[in-house]
Amino acid sequence: MVGVSADHAVALEVAAPQPGRDVPAEHRGLLDAVLARDGALAADRLAAHLEATHQVLVRVL
Repeated sequence: MVGVSADHAVALEVAAPQPGRDVPAEHRGLLDAVLARDGALAADRLAAHLEATHQVLVRVL
């Protein structure tokens, strides 16, 4: 999972640099919420991550 997360983060950074955004930290935060079994927090973090990623894809594509 860590390799996939790192690859995803690198691909996003290469495609569209995002100053101030730390994609691996977003992934770790999501995983921490899941491991803590905090469904609401995990859902919020996933939604925020997907929205930020969506904005990058819209800009790049």
